[in-house]
Amino acid sequence: MILLVITLAACGGSHKAPQAVPTHTGATPHAPQLVSMRRTDGATWETLVIRTDGTGDLGIFIGEWSGTKHHEFRLALDELARLKRLVNAAERVPQLVDAGTSASSVTYVIFAPPRVFLTAKGHVPRQLAPLTATLSGLIDQQEGVS
Repeated sequence: MILLVITLAACGGSHKAPQAVPTHTGATPHAPQLVSMRRTDGATWETLVIRTDGTGDLGIFIGEWSGTKHHEFRLALDELARLKRLVNAAERVPQLVDAGTSASSVTYVIFAPPRVFLTAKGHVPRQLAPLTATLSGLIDQQEGVS
């Protein structure tokens, strides 16, 4: 029995896992991230990433079996400029943001490097509301496109 285990353990030592085939997405994966937001509502997780060059990706995950669907896009220059101003304004938001208890199941996690904000619908701090609304609007807009 021990010999069998050793023999099996030695099998396949030179086998290499299949390499992932890269796909061209049209986005610039090397551009630094400007901001991202995950909006969670029950079993639906929507993750929006906007890069400094205006490229973006929306990943939608529903339930445990559907996998994540991605939609890539590019913001217009005026949209990107507005978003950069909102991200800069978020730097003035107090560090500790409490999500509070909300009747709504919608939560937001916003990452504006190096800051992370956790909040919930109905409890978004006044200073963070324009950024949260803009990012949520982009999710809704891109969700309709994909």
